[in-house]
Amino acid sequence: MSNIRKVTEIFSVSEQVLPSQLEKIAELGFKTIIDNRPDGESSDQPNFVEIERVAQKLGLKAIYIPVVNGQPTEAAAKDLKAALGDTPTPVLAYCRSGGRSMALWTQAMES
Repeated sequence: MSNIRKVTEIFSVSEQVLPSQLEKIAELGFKTIIDNRPDGESSDQPNFVEIERVAQKLGLKAIYIPVVNGQPTEAAAKDLKAALGDTPTPVLAYCRSGGRSMALWTQAMES
């Protein structure tokens, strides 16, 4: 994980996470990961189910809040806000580049 950007003490964003990186993410102290990338967006990305399976083995909570076309919806923002209020922290949210995750967090904090 070379591109984790800390947004707050409890929330960070990054590019696509791979199952093989989850152990390192747990070692860094993250307790929850949030996938903001829709399954099937790219042929080389792992599906959320793959990520979730490995995350659970490592004691990480995994949440799926996909953001399509980089445009966070009000519903997705509400889902993120609710998840942040009811999940172990710190949280790492990811998408292809981290941009959607950041946009979703910004929208969630403004609502």
